[in-house]
Amino acid sequence: MKKRSTLSALLFTFLLSCWSYASPTPNRTPLVAKHLVEVRITGQNLVGLGAELTVRSVLNWKQGYNPGHSFTQSFTEANVSQTYKVGNFDATDYVEAAITLKNVTRDSRIQPAVNSFLKIEIITDGKVGETTQLDANAKGWKVEYDPHLRAIVSVDAHQW
Repeated sequence: MKKRSTLSALLFTFLLSCWSYASPTPNRTPLVAKHLVEVRITGQNLVGLGAELTVRSVLNWKQGYNPGHSFTQSFTEANVSQTYKVGNFDATDYVEAAITLKNVTRDSRIQPAVNSFLKIEIITDGKVGETTQLDANAKGWKVEYDPHLRAIVSVDAHQW
């Protein structure tokens, strides 16, 4: 009995695969889903720290370096709370945002005060993705001195 059911299942699977192979499929171009990417930056007590935001994108990044929309914004005021629309991107694109405190290096006299911070969030279709913060205790895999105190967040195809 078991032999017969196994043989029936194999025959059914074979016939099903033949039928789907022979079925005509219309030529359709795949729909490319576009995703709205935004960057939100907030911070306080930033005077003298050289706060800066850099956003860059690469279009169809698996095919090589094809630069997309990029911009840099410096902040001289004490506090910042701003959201920037970077653009609409599909699953072959890459968007990266970096925050930097240009006057802060590992050995500099200028360091963030205890109540200073600069935070960045990358938002895709209204949902917050990666986020990181620069402050007096900034550390972790997203934070580095290069040579200035800097942090990076990104979004790419595997996240959509």
